[in-house]
Parts: sequence; structure tokens; C-alpha cells
Amino acid sequence: MLTSSPQAGPDLFQLGLHPAPAFHGDVSVRIEIKSIPSDPGLSCPDPYSMVGVGQGCWLQRETIPNMRLTGVEATADGMWSGTHRGTRWFSASHLARLPKQMDGDISAPTSPLRDLVARLGSVPAGQIHFRFSVLCDGKELSSTTLKGDYWPVERPTLLMLGTPVKTGFQEIGSLSPTFVWNGSLTGLNLAPSAPYRLSVWEVPNGVSVEEATSRLASRSLTTAQSMSSWPSTWSLLEPGKRYVWRVDALKRGIADEWLSSEVFGFTPKDGALTLQSGAHGGSAEQSELSRLLLALAGPHRAKVEPVLRTDLPDPYSLRMDGKIIDLARLRELVRELQVQKISVESVESSR
Repeated sequence: MLTSSPQAGPDLFQLGLHPAPAFHGDVSVRIEIKSIPSDPGLSCPDPYSMVGVGQGCWLQRETIPNMRLTGVEATADGMWSGTHRGTRWFSASHLARLPKQMDGDISAPTSPLRDLVARLGSVPAGQIHFRFSVLCDGKELSSTTLKGDYWPVERPTLLMLGTPVKTGFQEIGSLSPTFVWNGSLTGLNLAPSAPYRLSVWEVPNGVSVEEATSRLASRSLTTAQSMSSWPSTWSLLEPGKRYVWRVDALKRGIADEWLSSEVFGFTPKDGALTLQSGAHGGSAEQSELSRLLLALAGPHRAKVEPVLRTDLPDPYSLRMDGKIIDLARLRELVRELQVQKISVESVESSR
């Protein structure tokens, strides 16, 4: 019996082999993992077929041979010996380290998909197909298949507040501001992890931004949204001090790793208040609308920020060219702007 899951913590998947009590003999376990990029222009050498899967890029195609199941004990060369029979769990990271043993094997470290990723600089969007089989005397006893869509993690883009630290520390009027960014993981459930990590550091005089951000952040939280009001558990900012913030997006693979945004800097001005604007108490739709409007404004966002700090627009009364427009269309426009299919020449706001 084979059991498997496409989500098994940071290890991507786990595979369990559970032999029936009456079974005695030698078996082999075959691992097949193949990517099918969404872009038909991306291809890899594909000399082997995979059941039910078309042309694609192999990540792994290997067999664990000589797995002996006898009586109440189980042995397998280089893996375990003389252990009690029961479910044997294989993890993605363990299987990825398997050396090539047989003709036709494709090992993960030297796979066509790894070559494609090295050429592109990132993992292409597409589908990942898994197939695991147990063989005895060349015959398949059991198999299980999994597949799932894969969208590569994009580097978060900070929208509000502050400016890139290379341009200085922008003055702000709040001691408890709201943070807004763009990201490709918004709203996703990556339990037990959250897709974003927001971190804030104080930058004392005489300390570089690089040195400050190399230390543990003074304020940090994880979230699935791309807009965060100031948590009540955080201490307030202090006027005149310099701060930086960053958002990291979770890259989920063999281990949890993070893809970091640019670092933005700000400083609360003298007389700054603890503001509780409409943005803090807005609905999920209003929060997303604020993020989308800031993303569409792009370099003109300075004209939009003051309005959004005090008044959130109604997501159900949006109009474009006199016609009603919904959030789905706004998301599409932001995506078109990001891939430079459209551009924004100017922005105006009115109350």
C-alpha cells in the first residue's frame, strides 16, 4: 500500500510504504517527478514517457532497488536494516539526494528541470506531476499519482509606506502606520507557515541599513495578506528615529526559505500622531482595493496615498470609462501593468 500527500510541511511531500503482513520478498520503489511548464516555448530533453503525462521536464526518475521484506523485519541497502516492519516514510529531501544507480535514472541534482531553472533564473510556472510505484520481479504491485499547479514566488513590491532607502528616509505623520505591498502569494493558505513575513528595524545613527537588517527585527509578524495595520502588541514608533521595513515571501521547497523585497525607509516627524485611519478598520475587499489602486498608480502613488490614509473607496462602486469595474478586473489590470502590457501616464484623486 502506498500513501502520499502533496503537502507535508516544508518537505513538499512524504511517501509512505506499508507492506501487508503476509508479504515476503524483494521489492523496488520507483519515483517519478516531472514538470510541465505553462509556456509551450520552454522545453527539455524528454526521452522517457510518464503514464498519463505529456512532454515536459524531468526532475527525477529513479528506482530504489533491493528492498527486502521478510517476516517482521525489513531491510534496504543503504537505508535501514533489521528494523520492525511498518510504514516506511520517504521525504522529498531524502529522495532528492538519491544517487543515480541504474540506466535510465534521472537524478534530481542533474535533472533537465534543474538545467532549465539555471538557464531561466527561476522555476517556470506550470504543473508538477508525481508518480510512485512499487515493483516486484519487474511487475507493478501498487502505484499512486499526484499533480498540482505551481506558480513561482515573486519578489514582493513595497507600495506604502516610505521610500527605497537609497533615496533617504521619508517623513511620515503616524506613529502606528499601515504597510501595503504587492505579492504573488496573497490569500494563500500555506499552513503551517504564512506566505509573508513583515519586519521592521530601527536604524540608529552611525549604523548602516545593512548592519541593522542583519540583526533580529525589533518588530515582526507573518500574514497571508498584503496589507497590515499596526498591531496593538507592537510598541509605537518614536518621532525623529529612522526605521526600515521589508517583506519576505515564503519559498516552499526542501526547506522554508524567503525571497526578500527591497528595503524601504521612513522616519516619524515631530508631532506625528497615533492615527487610526479608515485603512486600519477596512474590510478585506477595501484592503485589497487599496493595494490594487496603489499598484496601478505606480510612480504616481504619492497622489493616491493621502486619500487612502483617511478614506477607503467603496469596492462595489468602482467605475472605469463610466462602466462598473470589479476587483477581478483591477487585478487583471495590475498584472498587465506588471508585464508592461499597459502603462499609467498620470493619476488624479478627488474626494
